[in-house]
Amino acid sequence: MCSCARSTFLERFLRTALPPSLTEVLERQFDDARSQIGKAEWRHAKWPKKIRVEGLGFHPALPKVTPSVYHEVYRALWDDKVCHVMLRRPREGDGAEVDLHPLGLLLRDGLLTLVALEGAGSEPREFHLHRMRSAKVLEQDRRAFPIDLAKYESSRDPFDPSLPRKVRLVMLFQRDAPLNPTERPFSDDQRLTKHDEQRDRLEATVPNTRYLVAWLRGSGPRIEVLEPKELRALFASEAAAANAMYGDSSP
Repeated sequence: MCSCARSTFLERFLRTALPPSLTEVLERQFDDARSQIGKAEWRHAKWPKKIRVEGLGFHPALPKVTPSVYHEVYRALWDDKVCHVMLRRPREGDGAEVDLHPLGLLLRDGLLTLVALEGAGSEPREFHLHRMRSAKVLEQDRRAFPIDLAKYESSRDPFDPSLPRKVRLVMLFQRDAPLNPTERPFSDDQRLTKHDEQRDRLEATVPNTRYLVAWLRGSGPRIEVLEPKELRALFASEAAAANAMYGDSSP
């Protein structure tokens, strides 16, 4: 496969994974690839019609990041400088002006999020780039603060703070469930056994995060969580609430 064909496939993928402000940086390469493939004499001119990139479900459009915000935040992070930011808040008027000490940048499902300190003695907080009205790099050096983004991400926002960072997940899942651990393992220590004719049993050590809850929730009644008991209780309460809401089929 030639480089322009690979670029076309990469463009399709990146437009679903990255915010517009990032894909715009690569626009020249994408234009060159489309130009080469579009030449009538090239026998692979129909290549773009042969590929399509889709997610596993419904994904709302990615929010737009002001190009100057993207560049200034990246420059502050690169040079270890303080960044002065004007924040906007959803469904409200103008937000506050803050001086942020950038520590790292996270990309989650196409959303760019700056992890930063806000003043002396503060702990790391998250600031979405699409909620920044403007940004400007200052001459001031950012405050030193050791952070490991991998550990930060794995420890943030647990579904139950009383539990350890890693929990033992035990669940039953139907073999036709879209979240199939036979194809996409949950962990290196995962154990799968047959439970009955329709379901298998899974045991795995997984992170204690709300991402886990959202991931499992996507399979609905095709899975049954047995452990940890706190997670089972959460799904049981949600199922009861849903039954109360939809139990009466009349509008």
